[in-house]
Amino acid sequence: MAYIITKFRSETEKQGGIVKQYEHFEDLAKEFKECRKGGKLGSGFIRCETIERKDSDCKPSRLLIIDGDESEDGSNAPSPRQVHLALKELGYNHFIYTSHSHSKDKNKYRVVIAADEYDRNAVTANNSAVLLELKARGKAIKHVKEMNSFSQIWFNPRRDDPEDGLYRFYGFFKGKDWESITDVQESETETKKDQEETEKTGGSESLEQMHENIRTGREYHESLRTLSYQYIADGMSTANAKAILKSIMNSSKDAGSDRWQTRYDDIDRMVDGAIGSSVASSIADLDLSEPETIHNPPPMPDGLLGKFITELKEFMLYEDDTIAFAAGMFILTSIVGRTFNVDIHSKDGLGAPTALNMYFTLAAETGVGKSEIENAVERTFMEFSGVNGSIRDFFYKGRVTGPRALYRIYKSQRSVGVIANEAGIEGKSSLGDKQGLNSAWLNLYGQGAWNKYTSASELSDSDNSIESIRAVAISRVSESTPVELMSYYRQGASVENGLIPRENMFIIKEINTKANRNIRSHYSKDIRDKMEHLVSICHKNAGEDLGFKPYVISVDDSALLAEMFAMQERLRTRQSKGNTMHERALSGRMFVKMLRYAGIWTVFNVDKEDKDSLTITRSGWSWAVRVVEDEYDKINDVVALTSGNNVMDELIDYTAYKLGQIINGTIKVNDCRVDPEMRRSGIIPTTKVKKAVRSNPQFKDLEGDPKFSGMYKSGIDKVLEYMAKIGYIEVLKKNPLGRGAAIKVLDGLVEHLENRWDDGKVR
Repeated sequence: MAYIITKFRSETEKQGGIVKQYEHFEDLAKEFKECRKGGKLGSGFIRCETIERKDSDCKPSRLLIIDGDESEDGSNAPSPRQVHLALKELGYNHFIYTSHSHSKDKNKYRVVIAADEYDRNAVTANNSAVLLELKARGKAIKHVKEMNSFSQIWFNPRRDDPEDGLYRFYGFFKGKDWESITDVQESETETKKDQEETEKTGGSESLEQMHENIRTGREYHESLRTLSYQYIADGMSTANAKAILKSIMNSSKDAGSDRWQTRYDDIDRMVDGAIGSSVASSIADLDLSEPETIHNPPPMPDGLLGKFITELKEFMLYEDDTIAFAAGMFILTSIVGRTFNVDIHSKDGLGAPTALNMYFTLAAETGVGKSEIENAVERTFMEFSGVNGSIRDFFYKGRVTGPRALYRIYKSQRSVGVIANEAGIEGKSSLGDKQGLNSAWLNLYGQGAWNKYTSASELSDSDNSIESIRAVAISRVSESTPVELMSYYRQGASVENGLIPRENMFIIKEINTKANRNIRSHYSKDIRDKMEHLVSICHKNAGEDLGFKPYVISVDDSALLAEMFAMQERLRTRQSKGNTMHERALSGRMFVKMLRYAGIWTVFNVDKEDKDSLTITRSGWSWAVRVVEDEYDKINDVVALTSGNNVMDELIDYTAYKLGQIINGTIKVNDCRVDPEMRRSGIIPTTKVKKAVRSNPQFKDLEGDPKFSGMYKSGIDKVLEYMAKIGYIEVLKKNPLGRGAAIKVLDGLVEHLENRWDDGKVR
């Protein structure tokens, strides 16, 4: 059965809409991916086939529409991405697009959910049920009357400036359609009263009102279903929820009727369905042996820069957007890193200049094709071997084992890119001064601007001491598997010391096995001309060159500059008030990354390098923001929340894995299995958890000295205590479903398992 909408050219058009049918929900979603230029009012759609735009005229629909205007308490609505992740977790096919009123400070969006067919009498019931499921996941959206009108027009995505970087679109199409509530038996008069009452209250009915609906026989199905979700969301056991609902039903004045009996017999199924949407069922549904496979490359730039990355991809044996993006950005930053600086405070680069050097890390499993980055650099060598000043002077390949060796690379060429070895293995290597090397990376990243000096390091051996040198702009590219990279980051406290926030992290989860049959042999002429020009002018920037002046990229648009400073302030606030260590650390470097990406966009897309041309445009800035936000959204796939203690982190992984096995019923130890109700509720006896993990000898590494019994804690208790501290579990002194203490699984554990599970092995 098709998904049908009726399109209208304007809000005022009352008849003559165009009916469109889509066999697949994803085909409908494609209509909303692109945001067009325009005001708030204009063309839009209605969720069903209709002629006169009246509820009574509308045919049944397969679409639910949620208006993300504000939270249930009147505050800012949860972000569209958070709602997307919640619906994806629930498994519902959907797409979300932001509306014309969406801004940096106020979330405004539409949620469109694929559903089984239902008619207009059931719209309020379906909306209430969807909103309650979202509320149970902490995403409480206010139930407004517009959602309950079948003939409500929903505007197409439009913004005054579609390139302002604020339009968002999210979609999920591999799940299930919403199981619609269709058996709403109230008469049209009663349904109209329900809608009028909803319009008066501006939202869903209270628990008391729903109890009254059941007792008077006014309405059963919606109230029973809503109460089921509410009771389970509040932590009530299934037995108690079923008993209370049956008790309320027995008090109904309509008790004993056929309609009453149908709903009474359905209570057990309803409550079990509510449990099926709980946190625990999210784990039960996890396939702990297969990683999620997605192909989601970074946002591609427009103009000549986008063409350069595209042509790099066409050189590849196996084309991959992410690898081409990382390779292209590494090549360009290695060449122009010092010669071009961004300074939004001064057109002369005397305010707070930022060099364009960057650090890139590609995390992917073996066999994906990470070596294509090095191949891309080699092909670029071949293309420009005859340019004045060899392009090879801008790159260094090899193992760096200490800070002095690293600094020596830059004695003559002030802008160079290092093609590093496998990052995880190199980082854990005992060769060289690892701590000093990390300090050198940090220093060289931050001191690359044209007027800065590197820090000197006085070592006990004068031959190995490092002198301060002028303005080294270093770029670096590394690659690793997620497992090796995670282990390296944990050992070096790389988040806390600032190394990770400086990295531009790219993750590939899907191997692209499609061979490239038409491998490109040469760059296009416009790419060649641009690259030759940049190599020529940047190669002059060598040695001390004290008289050197950079090409300064600035901002002329005062409105854009105000937006950039507002972005900086928001990130600084998140840096100090973020919920997690990673959120705080990463936020501190996001603005600098945005400046550098916008700078590269400007360098490669302008025709000439003068003060009038070298200005960041709104298009360049919007793209830079999208790239950095995209990376921020993905980075937990590699850098999950860690304790700073390698043993503790590994045992958190192990314990989370075993808890997941208990809940999804795959645990092999019979003594650790629990009954279905405990699995559904996510409440597991502590004794079962401890039995499941006790064979791991690493727990002993965390144990205290038993001689000091007053201070002694077992390694398992320390891990469970830490998991409770970071929001993975709740430790219950009394098991509501049995005896003794228990562990209650929280959302954090679900996210941990989703982000950290790979190929059936605990990381």
